[in-house]
Parts: sequence; C-alpha cells; structure tokens
Amino acid sequence: MLKLTVKDGTFGYRKDEKILDHISFEASAGEIVMILGKNGVGKTTLLKCICGLQKWDYGKICLDGEWEKKSLFQQISYVAQSYECSFSYRVIDMVCMGLTKRMGYFSTPGEKEKKQALQIMREIGIEELADMECSALSGGQFRMVMIARALVSDPYILVMDEAETHLDIRRQRDLLKLIKKLTKERGIICLFNTHYPEHALKYADQVLFLGKKRYRYGKTEEMMTEENLREFLDVKACLIDLKVFGYQEKMIYITD
Repeated sequence: MLKLTVKDGTFGYRKDEKILDHISFEASAGEIVMILGKNGVGKTTLLKCICGLQKWDYGKICLDGEWEKKSLFQQISYVAQSYECSFSYRVIDMVCMGLTKRMGYFSTPGEKEKKQALQIMREIGIEELADMECSALSGGQFRMVMIARALVSDPYILVMDEAETHLDIRRQRDLLKLIKKLTKERGIICLFNTHYPEHALKYADQVLFLGKKRYRYGKTEEMMTEENLREFLDVKACLIDLKVFGYQEKMIYITD
C-alpha cells in the first residue's frame, strides 16, 4: 500500500528561528490528511517542503520506501493558495498543462491529452468552461480549473493549500465530497491545508494540528477535541453529537 512518511521535517527562513521543528507523520493510500492551525504557524511552508518547493533544513520525506528521490516530486500535484494568470489561456489548455511532467515541457497536447483534461473537468463539473479564457473566469471558477490541472496527471499525492478559497458553500461541499471520492477510488494521498475545522471533522481521515514549535497528529476522531481546538486555533468550542437527531456525525459550535 502506498505510504508517505515525513520524518523530522525542520525548516526556518532564518537560522535562529525554526517555523517547523522536527515534524514526523505518516499517511497511507486513500487517506485525506487535513492540516489545521492559526495564520503564520507554517502550514503553507510545510506543504511546500513536502512538494520540494522549499528545501528542508533537516529531515526528509519518503514515498513507498524511497527517500527523497527526484522522481518522488514528480508524483505530487500541488494546488497553491493563490494564482495569477498572466496570459489568457483557454481553460482546456490550462488543464492540459498538468500533463507537462509526462509530455515534456515543450510538447504540445494532442487529442489524447485533451480527452484526459475533459474527463477530469467533467468529473468536477466544469466541462462547460473548456473553451473560455481563464482571464474571464470568476475566482471560484479559476480555482476549480487549477484543481482540475492538479488532478489530470493522476498523482500519487495531491497537495491542496486552502482549496476552498473563493468557493461558495455549495461548491466547497461538492469539492470536498469529490476529493474524498477520488482519494478513495484512486488510492491517492491528499494533504489538505484548511481554516475550516468542520471540514476536517467531516472529511479527514487524519488531522495534523500545527502550532509554533509543536504539533499533534492522529486519527480525526482522536484529534478533533475541544482541547485541541482551544490550544491550536485559540477558540472555545463545543463538539455536539448529532446522533440524537438521526445523523452519524458531530458538529463544531464556536462558543466565544
């Protein structure tokens, strides 16, 4: 079974100040790991280090027993927190760019690649945008295009930094349900940075709470506690069991 291991991940932008300090965790195929923490604790930095966009000061990552091989990073697709579209590409061409690592950087996508792009766009409900210019899209529409670009290469690891940004409530729900479905069906690992603890409670298999020079990691039902929400997010909250109302879920109620 596919397994990702992060061992002793340590990083700082200055030598005397580490943002990430000896972080270790494992995730397996079919799992969504959601990362929660306040602004500035290093959530985005952690994802960038895992993707190879930042170099660890100390520590390493392993995929299926292979430590820090260059080919490892080709198995990762990254959806960044924000994007700027400098050129007016068509949506179909933007999604095809997700196949660059397979095709080569100077190759032109053919019919096969466009069929792959249309298929993933169909799965996430944006097929009708195929011939539109990216510059004409709303922020939410463009976010979905970038998610399609990340998924089209069928990655082993999908890394998403605040993927719900710019999406309305319905689109957020639809996206999270889709990511849950694809993660299970394709046997991939999804690392998902979010500011919504209720999303972690409902969709995550594992949760990483990240604080300054501390972290906590484990199964969602063990991590999503009132104590952890108070310690890592600085909010007082109640976890309410909805079984009494006929639902097999819990909800988070912020009390302050």
